[in-house]
Amino acid sequence: MVYFGNRRFKGATPGLKPADKGRLVFPFLLLVGVGLVYGFLQIPSGPRPGELPAEIAIVPEGRATSEGGAETIRTSIDDPVADILEVPPVEDPNRDPDPFRANPLMLSAVQDEGDPESPVTLASLSYLFHRWRAGEAQPVQPEFPSIKRLRELAPTMRGNRYTLYLEPDLAPFPRDLQDNPSGVARYWEVWAHDSQGLYRVLFLDKNPDQLIAMGTEWRVEADFHRLHRYERADGHLAAVPEFVAHRFEAVETAQVDTDWTPLLVAGAIALLGVVVIGVLWVRQERRPPRRFVMSSSRAT
Repeated sequence: MVYFGNRRFKGATPGLKPADKGRLVFPFLLLVGVGLVYGFLQIPSGPRPGELPAEIAIVPEGRATSEGGAETIRTSIDDPVADILEVPPVEDPNRDPDPFRANPLMLSAVQDEGDPESPVTLASLSYLFHRWRAGEAQPVQPEFPSIKRLRELAPTMRGNRYTLYLEPDLAPFPRDLQDNPSGVARYWEVWAHDSQGLYRVLFLDKNPDQLIAMGTEWRVEADFHRLHRYERADGHLAAVPEFVAHRFEAVETAQVDTDWTPLLVAGAIALLGVVVIGVLWVRQERRPPRRFVMSSSRAT
């Protein structure tokens, strides 16, 4: 029998089995995922200046017509005004008001989405202005309801006072009012929004030094008047809540800088995990294979 010497067989290269790799990688991926989620949660969130909610219309959309007393206001959430030009201050033409007498019936006849220039609407508007100028105390409601429920709640909310935090979409512009018991001959109109949607606010006192412009937040105590119908820039009709107020008050907001520390920590943990797993993997793959000898006996 011919002898060819010792035969050396190279065994299979040892390494991590798929199950072992899964047990090693899964906790790491879980740790990275938790770290990233934590980091993103620490970043301040909220709408950017000028960013508006997706929906504000509380009436079914339809083509604008001349019926229903709709007022054409070229502002909407689709194309808010980008450049704000402040209206020059004007002299106060208002006179002293007549003695105020509370009369809730002045508000009960108001029609939502009706003609804003109708005698009933103007009478109720002047009544609310009169109440503000007389300093008649009104309880502030704890919370303004969802805009989507205004159609059913508007009749019961009329004249109620709420505190709103709004960002303007248009600079205030003056409107004239015919002689009335409130003594108001000129007031200001502003369109503004919050996280719920768009509002129309009619107010009395505008400080000439105040620049009410987009990107600034304002606090206003205002009395709900009615739902105001208007034509959006796309030609559809919508309705927004209309409020009557005395003045706007600036809200001092501290600038919030984004804190990237949580994300940096999460990234460092992820990088460290990758390095550790890479080192373990390389060591397993480079481990010298174990050899064994198969020998056969010489022929005698």
